[in-house]
Amino acid sequence: MNCEKVRSLLSAYLDRELDYHELRQVELHLLDCESCQEECRSLRATKDLLGMLDTPELPREFWPELKERINSHSRPGFSSGLLVKVLVPAAALLALAILPLTLVTRTGASKGMTQAKTDLVEPYIREYVISELDRPFSDKT
Repeated sequence: MNCEKVRSLLSAYLDRELDYHELRQVELHLLDCESCQEECRSLRATKDLLGMLDTPELPREFWPELKERINSHSRPGFSSGLLVKVLVPAAALLALAILPLTLVTRTGASKGMTQAKTDLVEPYIREYVISELDRPFSDKT
């Protein structure tokens, strides 16, 4: 392991956060490298000094004010992600579920109504088919 890699791991080494393999590599390097030993001693002294500092006391109102500030930030509105991601697909699925039911209900309602509709449409279909007989077939549809 080289000096650059060891120095990047020294803080984790001092905090006992390295796995066994990395720990062994750092320790082996420190045995032979005076420069990294000095860096390790310096970092340990800095951590010790920082550990002696008192933790500042937060004002009593800090947490309630923080909570209020978080809650006061604008939240995504109804029309943003919820509408597009959830409600539109749900409405589409509902429409697709209802459409077959209405068709089944209407077709089962009365055969006379269905026949009347067929009688109204049939002349237009016949006229269209006859007008298209003179045209050649095409792959373009």
